[in-house]
Amino acid sequence: MVESRHEKRADYTIARICALPVEWEAAVTMLDEMHDNEGPNWTTISLLVFAILIAIGAAVGIYAVITSDNNSAFALGAFLAAILTVYTSHQYFAWSEAV
Repeated sequence: MVESRHEKRADYTIARICALPVEWEAAVTMLDEMHDNEGPNWTTISLLVFAILIAIGAAVGIYAVITSDNNSAFALGAFLAAILTVYTSHQYFAWSEAV
């Protein structure tokens, strides 16, 4: 079995103390990658979810006008909103495992 080179951030801790900017640059250059300490950008995620919900509402409205069947339009909207919820949860858990 081939092991992944990238470890989880929680598996190790690195501290750097540099007196000079040159030392800092050398330490940063030496490292292959740096992890940020931030989580997901919740503002962007919230705006994306809001935009998708607006698109779902528009699609359901257009579908209701075209078919003249409000029941099936409501069912379509409920289905699309459920798909969005599952997708968002899946993306969150995928992000959590990657960190």
